[in-house]
Amino acid sequence: MDTVHGRRSQRSSPDLISSRPHQPYAGSSSRPRPRLRWLMLDTVLRRLRRQRSSLIAKPFHPHQPHASDSSDPHQLCSRKSSSSSHLGGLMLDQFVHRTKGDGDEVVGDGVLDKTLSEISFTCTGKPIRVSLRVAEPPGVSRLYLHCPEGFRPELRELNEPSVVAAHGDSILFTVFVPLENCFPYYYPVDYFVYMASRSEKPPSLTQLPPCFIGGQTEKKWDNHYWPYRRQQQRMMFNADIGLMCRGNGKFTVAELSYSGELCLLHYVPGEKNLKWEIKNLEMPYDEGVPNLLCGSWQTDTVIPFGDCYLCWVDNYLGLLFVDVLDKHLDLALYVPLPAALDPKRLHNDLGAADPARRVCVSGTIKLISVSNRSGRSVHDNSNSSFIIRIWRLINIEQVEWEEVAVIKQSQFWNVLHIDSRLPHCRPEFPVLSLVDPDVIFFQLQDSCNIFWLVEIDMKKNKLGAVTLYIDDEEEGRAADDTARRNVFYGHSFMLSQFTQYMDKHAIKSLEYSKKIEKAKLERALEER
Repeated sequence: MDTVHGRRSQRSSPDLISSRPHQPYAGSSSRPRPRLRWLMLDTVLRRLRRQRSSLIAKPFHPHQPHASDSSDPHQLCSRKSSSSSHLGGLMLDQFVHRTKGDGDEVVGDGVLDKTLSEISFTCTGKPIRVSLRVAEPPGVSRLYLHCPEGFRPELRELNEPSVVAAHGDSILFTVFVPLENCFPYYYPVDYFVYMASRSEKPPSLTQLPPCFIGGQTEKKWDNHYWPYRRQQQRMMFNADIGLMCRGNGKFTVAELSYSGELCLLHYVPGEKNLKWEIKNLEMPYDEGVPNLLCGSWQTDTVIPFGDCYLCWVDNYLGLLFVDVLDKHLDLALYVPLPAALDPKRLHNDLGAADPARRVCVSGTIKLISVSNRSGRSVHDNSNSSFIIRIWRLINIEQVEWEEVAVIKQSQFWNVLHIDSRLPHCRPEFPVLSLVDPDVIFFQLQDSCNIFWLVEIDMKKNKLGAVTLYIDDEEEGRAADDTARRNVFYGHSFMLSQFTQYMDKHAIKSLEYSKKIEKAKLERALEER
């Protein structure tokens, strides 16, 4: 494996041409776009220098996390015996598994698990609880949604509940809430924050207040939302929403719309009358900076950075840093990607998962790219060879990236050769480990549409743990027999430190996760 030191790239402007059509925002046709005041980049940098100390990336520690442990290499379901004190980080699936029951049997087999949250209620007054099935990476952990009364009507025509964001000790997820005698299109949407607890108390489950700012307010539509919604909620896309935990139960949820509006909710425990607020974000203006208003920008993920910043990431156009705790909120900082990478997006469909690039934070901001020699992302049906490149952002002010590692296609396949079960195919959806910054997790899809999850140590040129992706149907009893199931075609997993803030004896689902992983492996090998 080639490790590259000292190769740095400075870039002033990406190619802003995008073939993705402009995507309308809910209510935009009847609402004038806010007029934004654009600022020169040097003004942003002067402000940034005064705040340099707050831009040092460091892990969030509402409690002191436990030390991590390594797993045995390249052996499926043969990792060392673990407790939550040895789980430095999780790969969390965006799919949520729905069950009908009170959650006492969290993961089946009568296993009691203290990840089971307190009872909360939807906007319609229906009780719900959540729990977490925990798996050691590269195994995928999954949130369980427990509905004692089930969902009636069933969620056949809408998206299933899904995880939106994760940071520190908290996980943000959303769910459509069905109503009787109501078209699914008018179902209200609830957002909940699931927060870990190291005490004897169960994890908390907080329903966020609804946001009506920017929704339709015509009286003729009110009857569709009565009695739970008198007007349409603000439409927020999951990819545009970020979560920042601030310790002591406080957190901030932020959504950045295409129009430059930043919708914020600052949650403080015990505070009443919490409300969302809208601020017009002032962007840096310079030649080559993407125009958020013209529709060229497409957010792939939102990552917390430092103590006060959320970073909206377009995997092909760059990073946008926003101080969401700044009361004035008058500045944003744009950082382009390395010049060696082609800015043309692999998929132009809005919301399509990008399998070729990923920006993560593990001490510092790193960019993982699977591309050809010219730096362009490689299509899954392309015959081009691929190169895996890792970049580290070493200087935000000077927009300076350093290429820290490179691995060629032949080298990657040599790493996989130690396990004959693994397909020699293009790796997708890279995820950086929260425990070891040299470790990356990849997905490999074989000819039978089986998704292998592998751990690669980029520094030691070594294959680590190997497992399979567990589909929602394999989780056990669903909320109802006819519920529409989630279908996995490959997507990015979220990084979560949730288990670091749980008592070491609270989690008992690790063995269950290994059990279903092993069962799937046996079925997969039999079908070959």
